[in-house]
Amino acid sequence: MRQVQRIAKNVVVLVGAEVIGSVLNLVTIALIARALGVGGFGRYSFVMAIVAVFQLVADVGVTNIFIREVATKKEELARWLGAAKSLVWCLSFLSFLLMVLAFRISSADPQIHLAGYIMGAAVLATFHAVVYNAVFRAFEEMEYNALGFTLHKILLLALVFTAITQGYGLIGIFTAYLAANLSLWVFFYSLVFKRHLRPRLRFDPGLWRTLLKESIPLGIGIIIRRIGWQADILILTAIGTPLSVGLFSAAYKIIQAVNLLPTVLAMPLFPVLSRLAVDSPQKLLKTYGQCVKIFCIVSLPIVVLLSELAPWIIRICFGPEFSGAAPALALLAAALLFLFPTALFSSLFTALGLQRLFTVSSGIALGINIVIDFLLIPSYGYIGACVGTLLAEITLFVIGSYYLARAGYRISLLPLLWRPFAAGAGMAALLLPVHWGGTWPLIGGLLFGGAGYLALLWVFKVFGPEEIELGMKLIEGRFRRTAAVGRTGG
Repeated sequence: MRQVQRIAKNVVVLVGAEVIGSVLNLVTIALIARALGVGGFGRYSFVMAIVAVFQLVADVGVTNIFIREVATKKEELARWLGAAKSLVWCLSFLSFLLMVLAFRISSADPQIHLAGYIMGAAVLATFHAVVYNAVFRAFEEMEYNALGFTLHKILLLALVFTAITQGYGLIGIFTAYLAANLSLWVFFYSLVFKRHLRPRLRFDPGLWRTLLKESIPLGIGIIIRRIGWQADILILTAIGTPLSVGLFSAAYKIIQAVNLLPTVLAMPLFPVLSRLAVDSPQKLLKTYGQCVKIFCIVSLPIVVLLSELAPWIIRICFGPEFSGAAPALALLAAALLFLFPTALFSSLFTALGLQRLFTVSSGIALGINIVIDFLLIPSYGYIGACVGTLLAEITLFVIGSYYLARAGYRISLLPLLWRPFAAGAGMAALLLPVHWGGTWPLIGGLLFGGAGYLALLWVFKVFGPEEIELGMKLIEGRFRRTAAVGRTGG
């Protein structure tokens, strides 16, 4: 299979799984929010914020470096996987101890402590699953990634629904997460054993040093990014009210669900970027520019829809009790314009061996977020937290782009993006007169807006002759494979 067609296949299966997974995840979050109420959902979000940070402490970027190395040295899979497994166990124990300490310091509520310990074990189980999943990412077999995480979301929804209907409360919900994540671990371990090799622990201090030396700068950057995503909730919990935490969390959960899409789109590109960084820097620059353009085209209609449909989305997902979250969702939607392209940064900086610069960019963005939060939250509550998030994402995009340009990877944004933005503005204008009060006007408006956006992409000639030719080659390649299967009776 040609490289372009392999990327296309991986993108299609991952995006398909992401759409299904995001819907299932949103339904799960909505069930939890409705069951716990605004105050209870704030406590749930507080626990999730802390464990999410320490999940990254466990990883410290090890899986990213593992993927980069295996993608270029596939014959050394057994050695790298064995060393990564043993290192991951050590990091997991350390991370869990830090989580226990964090919950002891941050809360005096015994139920929060127990919930935190259960969810802490759950996220570490996911970390181990991701190490095995990284094998398929390195070999560009993303269909297994897509299958595993889709099945995980289905199982999680079923277990959470059971916990809620049986009245198990917050502890039952986090136990459901633990059971689902352990199942994901077993699933990926079994697939690696069946398709590649039997994973064995390998005590290899030399590879440990290599993994840690390369991964720690990246890991610190990823941890900072994760802290940035949770800082608003933690600061709101400290100086705000439970109501503000619950309302902000409702809007934030939707943005987080959507933000998985650029992460998924970037996933199949990492092995390719790693090889291009070694073999062809010019092709890497061109690929980077094309990716930014595509990510912009995908993000714009989502931003428009979330902004204009915010009250309806909040009401449907979380109920009338959360109606105050609509302004937050409309404001946070704008951050997606920057979250999509910056999803490439960790992969691109790692491929170039510039993880330290990614960490610096993330640190500056986090600093901006924290300062704005403390300045605005006392007066504006959760809306101030939204402003902090938006300014932080703009900062990361600007500084990251500057560092890439300084390293020789400068892209001209205006010629690249003015046409997609014109199409997005046209879509927003088309949707303004639509009344969102009923189901049929909503469906009609969505179809009308989507069709209008696609038409405007064509009118503004967003896709050049080279990109159209590439698309035709992808379709032709797919057609030829399908025809070959038909002839062989497959």
